[in-house]
Amino acid sequence: MMRGTWYKHQGAVRSAGGRKLATILLSEIENLYVSNVIAFLKEMDTDPLFKVLYVPPEIKDKAVEPLSSVEQEAGREATIEQFRDALVAKLSATLGITIRPGKLTRDELMAYEKNRAMAHRV
Repeated sequence: MMRGTWYKHQGAVRSAGGRKLATILLSEIENLYVSNVIAFLKEMDTDPLFKVLYVPPEIKDKAVEPLSSVEQEAGREATIEQFRDALVAKLSATLGITIRPGKLTRDELMAYEKNRAMAHRV
């Protein structure tokens, strides 16, 4: 889908120009790996953010790190399904595993529930 993107420490996926494109969070629970991906499919409009979060005008341009989107980097709009399929294909190839769609297994569901319970404690 896009060439020149790269992974930077602490979960950041960067574009060829160094702008943040996505965040990937990995957790291990009960020998199960859970991946959460936050990706920007379209350019982020920061105006609504700054309506609820006060940031002094003189530092507003520095409050949000430089962002990009799949649409900006690929030069075309991508659906969530296209992004999902590209991400699954790349993860499968990189990790040498097969990722199959479907309902969660019993173990996956238990790990999900445990992850969710831990998230609510924070």
